[in-house]
Amino acid sequence: MLLLTERPGHQHDYLLQAFAPNGFDEHVAQTSPPSSIVLPAAPEQAAHAIANRFLPAYHYALHTRRRATVAFALERIREEYDARQATTESGHFSDGSLMNPDHIPDLEGQSADFTWQEFRDVLTHAPALLDQCRPATTTWPEDAAALDRLREALAQGTGILADWNARLDDLRQTPAALPAETYGDAQAERDARMMPVIEAWMADREVFLRQARAAAPLHPLAAHDHAVRVLPPALPTPPGASSARR
Repeated sequence: MLLLTERPGHQHDYLLQAFAPNGFDEHVAQTSPPSSIVLPAAPEQAAHAIANRFLPAYHYALHTRRRATVAFALERIREEYDARQATTESGHFSDGSLMNPDHIPDLEGQSADFTWQEFRDVLTHAPALLDQCRPATTTWPEDAAALDRLREALAQGTGILADWNARLDDLRQTPAALPAETYGDAQAERDARMMPVIEAWMADREVFLRQARAAAPLHPLAAHDHAVRVLPPALPTPPGASSARR
C-alpha cells in the first residue's frame, strides 16, 4: 500500500511512502521498508522517480518480507513436529513431568491445529514467491521438479482452505435443533487432507527458500540517495502570500 501526501512546509513537493500489505505475521522480524522519497509536482519527473527508484525498493522489501514470513512458518512447523515427537517417544513433557498416554490424542489435535494456523502463511505468501522463481537461471536448474511439486501441493492446499471456509459457514448456519457435524470432526478431516500438502512443503522447503532467495529483486541503491531522513522545518509564510496547502 502506498501513501502520497503533501510535504509539510513545502507548497509544491509531495512525499511517497509504503505500508506493509495485510496478511503478515507480526512475530516475524520486520523487514526495512523503502524510505520515503520526495516527489516534485511535475508529473513526468514524479512518475520517473516512482518507477525507477521507489517501486524497485518496495518490491525488494515485499519479496524479502514474504520470504521471511514463509521461512518462519515452516521453521515453526518443524519445531512443533520435533517437540511433539520428543514428547510422545519419551513419555515426558519438556519440563520433565510424566505424560498420561490418554492425553496423546489431545496433543496430536493441538499440534495439528497449530500446524494448520502456521501453514496458512505459506498459502498466503508462497504463490507470489513461486511465480518469481526461475530455477533455469540459477546454479540449481534441477530444482524445477521440486518447485513443480510445491506448486501442485499449494494448489491442493488452497482448495482445502476454500473447502474449510465453506464448511465453517455450513456449520454456523445449521439450526441447533438438527443433527450436525461437529467442529471437531470437520477439523480432523481438514487436518488429514492438509497433512500431505504440509509434508510436501517440509520435504522441499530448503529448495524453495534458496530459489526464493535467488529470485529476490536487486536492491535499488539509488533509492537510498533520495531518502527523506529529517524534514526541514516549515518556512514562515511571507506577508500577503497564500499559506501551504493542507
